[in-house]
Amino acid sequence: LIVPDIPPEEDQEGYPAACRARGIHPVHVISPNSDDGRLETIRRVSSGLLYSTSRTGTTGKDVAIEFGSLGGFLDRARKVCALPLAVGFSISRREQVEALRGHAEIAVVGSHLIRVYEKHGLSALEREVRNLMGSKA
Repeated sequence: LIVPDIPPEEDQEGYPAACRARGIHPVHVISPNSDDGRLETIRRVSSGLLYSTSRTGTTGKDVAIEFGSLGGFLDRARKVCALPLAVGFSISRREQVEALRGHAEIAVVGSHLIRVYEKHGLSALEREVRNLMGSKA
């Protein structure tokens, strides 16, 4: 469960305990401007995985991603917290997914896939998922 409006530095009003009591992982968001202190705080209250933004800003926009610095940040985040990393925000092309290999376990392409479905339908969505994964089928 991702609730980005609950900062990990605050008491969280029972959020982590309520999640765990129901078998749900409280997932927190990190970004390339998160320092090691914040990563450590997030590590203490997170489970399941960490969701990292590929850049600062809002999701759903086609904005260039600096994969060199992002890869360095993801590698640094992994040293602080051993949880799997999911990366989203502006991920919409196969080469972007490929650039995340070795740095993250999950590429989040939600906004892109919603746009493909809305514009072209289910069969185009299926083709796009295969394309993003590198499948020929």
